[in-house]
Amino acid sequence: STPDPGVGQVSSVRPTSLDLNGSGVTPSVGSEATAPATDPDSESLNNEAVLGAPGATPSNPNGPRVGQSSVLAGLSEDQLLLGRVQPFWVPDSDAPNCMICSSKFTMVKRRHHCRACGKVLCAPCCSEKHALHYLEGKEGRVCTPCRTILSRLATAETANT
Repeated sequence: STPDPGVGQVSSVRPTSLDLNGSGVTPSVGSEATAPATDPDSESLNNEAVLGAPGATPSNPNGPRVGQSSVLAGLSEDQLLLGRVQPFWVPDSDAPNCMICSSKFTMVKRRHHCRACGKVLCAPCCSEKHALHYLEGKEGRVCTPCRTILSRLATAETANT
């Protein structure tokens, strides 16, 4: 009086591959799954929709600011605050190497913190000086990338006054 295992049950077919096309139909057992041939040139024509604001870049996804100087074009919000806000300093224990050139710190090659971004750097990568607003205009040691950005900010500030 035990039920027969094959009677009254619906057998389910186990798929052999994933539905990557999104058609809702998975290939059945024994059938060949072929992807439609696509031409790379025709595919680029289908994907012409550009997302984001006009003039958006990966570092500035909202696009250029209205009334912003072309000198500041492409800078992120964090970059626009360089020198105005004291940065979080990366602890020395978290940086066995320079965060720009990856040279290993030793007893001779010392660690230096950029006063603009807070990264731990070697002397060649952090040898620039620039006046910082959060230090009340005093010059602080900054890395080469921050010096470039701070110079752009200073140029835009003098152009606006």
